[in-house]
Amino acid sequence: MFEGFIHKAHRPWTPFVTQWFFRLIFVSIGMGHRVTGRCMRGPGAIVSNHASWLDICSLNACARFYFVSKSEVAHWPGIGPLAKMVDTVFINRDRKEAHSQQNTLQTRLNAGHKLMFFPEGTSTDGMRVLTFKSTLFQPFFTSDLKGKMQIQPVTLVYHAPEGYDPR
Repeated sequence: MFEGFIHKAHRPWTPFVTQWFFRLIFVSIGMGHRVTGRCMRGPGAIVSNHASWLDICSLNACARFYFVSKSEVAHWPGIGPLAKMVDTVFINRDRKEAHSQQNTLQTRLNAGHKLMFFPEGTSTDGMRVLTFKSTLFQPFFTSDLKGKMQIQPVTLVYHAPEGYDPR
């Protein structure tokens, strides 16, 4: 709250606090995670497959960014307030609002934010890739951002403990 008042859109502490919180979750549930590769430097977007609610914990524990989520999540009990607290970008998935959503994403990218989104727009069993929601990529092609932003693909893979069903 104070951070937004003082720093406006730049929010220097939120991503660090979020990352620390989700690392503690992994420790508390006794689950390990491994990262291969390095997170991009500078503003842009990280895009990933979405196989589980655990994805949010996994991604947040590894990198500092702001999630892009469907607007309905803001109203979910428990999760909605947490998502708002970490400055999640909420978007409506209505074609009539595509231009407004593009402006929202563009503003956040211009503020130097790394955005994280699931381009399929939903979770899957991780065995196939669905069609991407192309409007999420539109801000990267605007004249003031074209060629200045990065997009980093990420793949999440979960392995079941030995002897358990891999699903």
